[in-house]
Amino acid sequence: WKVLVGSPLDEADLAGFDDAAANSLRSLRHIDREGVDAALFGDLFFNCFEVELSDGSLVELCDGGAALPVTFHNRHAYCGLALAARLAEGRAGYAAMRSGVASIVPCGRLLALLTGKELERLACGVADIDLAALRRHTRYGVGVSPSQSHVKHFWSALEAFSPEQRRAFLKFIWGRNRLPLTEAEWGDATMRVHALETLTPDQHLPVAHTCFFSIEWPKYTSLHIAKAKLSYAITHCAGIDADNTSEARANALADAFAHLEGDGGAASSDAPRGAASSRLARTSSSETDASNV
Repeated sequence: WKVLVGSPLDEADLAGFDDAAANSLRSLRHIDREGVDAALFGDLFFNCFEVELSDGSLVELCDGGAALPVTFHNRHAYCGLALAARLAEGRAGYAAMRSGVASIVPCGRLLALLTGKELERLACGVADIDLAALRRHTRYGVGVSPSQSHVKHFWSALEAFSPEQRRAFLKFIWGRNRLPLTEAEWGDATMRVHALETLTPDQHLPVAHTCFFSIEWPKYTSLHIAKAKLSYAITHCAGIDADNTSEARANALADAFAHLEGDGGAASSDAPRGAASSRLARTSSSETDASNV
């Protein structure tokens, strides 16, 4: 993104795809802070002015670099050249991407007004899941309300998750890993939370119906169990299966007639119609299979 807007790359960008190399160069630059001087440096560092790229090839950083040893006094020059060489690895790809973007928007003028982060947000949305926005766009099925303890466990689990886990949850329930950026992009879409009725809720996984942006949530008895079950589901429910469970059919029917039930908390019928797909998680013998639409 920084390349597309014309911003220079730096050590942090190298860390983005090779953290070990970035740390190594950083340590070499400041090796004097570890008590290493010119006399001791030669006993610890044996590299020459060449660097290994991502494909495993070695390239010289200057003419005759393979025969030019890195010393205590020229280490800063080596680090600068090594960093530049590593950051230049993707220049062909950068150029192709910039050419493609330039065919849509005037790169030289418009993109220069943005930072890399701003362009990423415009193109991809916000990386983390805004739970406040998700709450605003959530509806509850018949007999379900946000004041119920198991529903509170649901939101508390999401709050306790890492950004990566929250993205995995959104993919689990909606097939995407970022929320719409604006209210206009949300349109009429709402997440629907239904109850998964069972006599043994703590033994069941949640069931997500991706095409309907809805979830059947068991009445878990504790936050610990809720987090564990939801974490398992979003991690292991990666397969897509047919929407042929009784719960899925009941949800589809409920969604289809939700607009006739008024504002009593039932989910609105915002989901796309037609054949739905589902994710199927194979659980251990102590758990029930959970299908995911």
